[in-house]
Amino acid sequence: MKATPSQRIAVVGGVAAGPAAAAEAKRCDPAAEVTLYERGSEVSYGACEIPYFVGGQITSAGSLVAHSPAEFERKKGVSVRTRTEVTSLNVARRHLVVRDHADARTAQVPFDKLILATGAEAIPAEFEGCGAENVFTVRDISDATRLRRAAETIRENDRRGYYSRRVAIVGGGYIGLEIAYALQQAGHPVVIFQPGGVLLPGYLNPALGSWFTARVRQMGQVRDDSVVSVVMDPAGRVEAVRTQRGELLACSIVVVATGIRPNTALARASGVDVGASGAVRVSAGMKTSAPRVWA
Repeated sequence: MKATPSQRIAVVGGVAAGPAAAAEAKRCDPAAEVTLYERGSEVSYGACEIPYFVGGQITSAGSLVAHSPAEFERKKGVSVRTRTEVTSLNVARRHLVVRDHADARTAQVPFDKLILATGAEAIPAEFEGCGAENVFTVRDISDATRLRRAAETIRENDRRGYYSRRVAIVGGGYIGLEIAYALQQAGHPVVIFQPGGVLLPGYLNPALGSWFTARVRQMGQVRDDSVVSVVMDPAGRVEAVRTQRGELLACSIVVVATGIRPNTALARASGVDVGASGAVRVSAGMKTSAPRVWA
């Protein structure tokens, strides 16, 4: 007979914070029933290595995975629900509504304590045509896999004279630069669009930023300009980008890397307080404004 758990702890979100919190909760209370919900297919992987996978230096997406869901369950004693999205949270009644994407079923799940580890989301593109095929953001393994496949397809078609290999990177922060370097190493001409013309704005002082940008320009193009629209071919694929200055630049892939923002939709909808930065407001002990909810 299965023992009655001391408490039910739900953790929302994978990658780094969620799995770490779930494992620690189980260590602190081995009798607790700890369940981790992740809307993607992987729960624990190296996000920092994603550009190396995009560029082909890491050959397999599986190499990025630290623990498979089954392995995490076995080693940490945590129940893992992948491809399961938490769609709503009722703080007063202490239950979650979860949707299993495998069978499209929705269920109501009670909890005693909840840890929100929903992380960040990419700031969406705002230019015309951003829904075209081969316009990407890169936040997880599935995004990286789609981008790598597209880049390999473009490279093969370019050998046959079909498409331009050029990739337009919208944004000159860390993610934009890492993806630009990865794709350049994979054989794609890259152009980075960064208003102001200086890369890593906000991270480097003006002198270092100018020096760094000059070095990057030796490897590829950096434009003090912004993309205002994507030109598509009849099949809906990227054919070119049009810039604020009116230039039309042929390319076959656009990567949007204009930054990230806290992913707080679930918290906001349930009435959990959000701070001035847009992130969930917490105490020194990571407790939110809602009882029995941490972030």
